[in-house]
Amino acid sequence: MTTPTRRLGTLLTAAALLLAGCSQADCTPPAGTPTAVASAQASKKPNYGFGLPGGDRSVDANVENAIYDELDGDHCTKAQELLDENYKYLAEPRDVILFQAGVLLCRGKTSDAQKIWNLVAQHKDRYPAGWAGVSWRTGESSGKGYSSWHVCELFRSVSSTLNRKSRDSIRCAVRKSDAQPSAYEENWLTSPDNPREAS
Repeated sequence: MTTPTRRLGTLLTAAALLLAGCSQADCTPPAGTPTAVASAQASKKPNYGFGLPGGDRSVDANVENAIYDELDGDHCTKAQELLDENYKYLAEPRDVILFQAGVLLCRGKTSDAQKIWNLVAQHKDRYPAGWAGVSWRTGESSGKGYSSWHVCELFRSVSSTLNRKSRDSIRCAVRKSDAQPSAYEENWLTSPDNPREAS
C-alpha cells in the first residue's frame, strides 16, 4: 500500500468510527496505523515541567521550608515575597540562586530561571564546587553533615527542568573535598558586607 493510500485508509477508518458514534475507548485506531504510532510516540516523551514532590517535611520552621511550601502550593508571589524578605537567612548564596530559579519556574519563566541557574557555572571563583553539595549542612552539635530535604528536592526539580533530565537521575551529592568553599561562600554568614549581617 502506498503512503497516500495508507493515509486515505486511515482517514476513512476515522470517519467511519466517528459516523458510527463510537465512544473514546472504541475509537482508538488499530495498532500499527500511523495515527496510533504517532500517539504512542507522543505519550513516551518525557515531561520536564516544574513540580515539587510532597512527602515528609522537616518540622523545623525555617526559611527553606516556608519558601518550599509556597512553591509546592503554586503560590509563586508569596514564595517571591518570602525570598525577598528572608534571602539573607539562607545557609549559603547558592541557596538564594536555587530558590530564585524555583520561583521563576513556578511563574513559568523558564529562560529567566536558566539565566539565574547559570550564574553558578559562570562564577567559578565564587562557586568552585558548582552545584555539588548545595543541600548539605554541617551538624551543629554532632559535627556530622546532613542534607536539607527541602533544598535537595528543590535542586532536583529545578535541575531536572532546566537540564531536561529525569528527576530520578539527579542526586544531591556531597561537596568534594578538593572544592573548598571560596572566600565569598565562607563569608556569606559573617561578612559585614552581607545584608544578612547588615540588617
